[in-house]
Amino acid sequence: MRDQRRGGALSPPDPLTALAEVLYYGPMQTSRRQILESLRGGDGKGVEELADLVDLAPVTVRHHIGVLLDRGDVGYRTETHGRGRPRHIYYLTDAGRDAVAPDSVPTFELLTARLLDAMRLGDRGATQRFFTDMARDLSSERSDAVVGHPIEVRLDAVTAALSDIGFDMRWERDGDDYLIRELACPFGTLSHDHAEVCAMDHAMIGRFVDGEVRREQWRVDGAQQCVYRVTPRGESA
Repeated sequence: MRDQRRGGALSPPDPLTALAEVLYYGPMQTSRRQILESLRGGDGKGVEELADLVDLAPVTVRHHIGVLLDRGDVGYRTETHGRGRPRHIYYLTDAGRDAVAPDSVPTFELLTARLLDAMRLGDRGATQRFFTDMARDLSSERSDAVVGHPIEVRLDAVTAALSDIGFDMRWERDGDDYLIRELACPFGTLSHDHAEVCAMDHAMIGRFVDGEVRREQWRVDGAQQCVYRVTPRGESA
């Protein structure tokens, strides 16, 4: 039996890095948090068991586990049973247990708000660039995979990608255009005082679709939901 872990806790040297740390552990990454929650208690679990618990495909769980290993939130041991293939059993490290402590979620918006305030003091544009860059990092592989596909395929892909990070999005046809309705947002009320966070979902939609993306309704302005209008390339007025 071997016991291994990768990575380790980072010490944020600046507000941008600190904000990335908060977002990593916050409700935006609901799938990873569910995996960490599922590992609380017991002696660990394999990928198939975790996939059943969090209702995700095993390949998706493996992807998230890889990120959690790199961050030092989980470790694993290798178990061999008879002549079958060895399997990895994953468990929470001390850092992982801290990440899912009962009081860690309520502090998300407070921590993020304070970090955004600190960033504004230096360079207001840096905040929006941070979320635009995050959209690129989160979507690059999946958006590249649907280049050249029909618009409906790309809309399915972007709503699925946003769902993975805590959004609930639905799209519908509206004449020659398409509407994307944001039914739930992982940032909650944070966007009312820090509208810069809204740059992320807007930028992600733009990376997937081949056309113009305009925000028609915005919770920040008092709307019940955010609504984006997508005009496919070649069909704009």
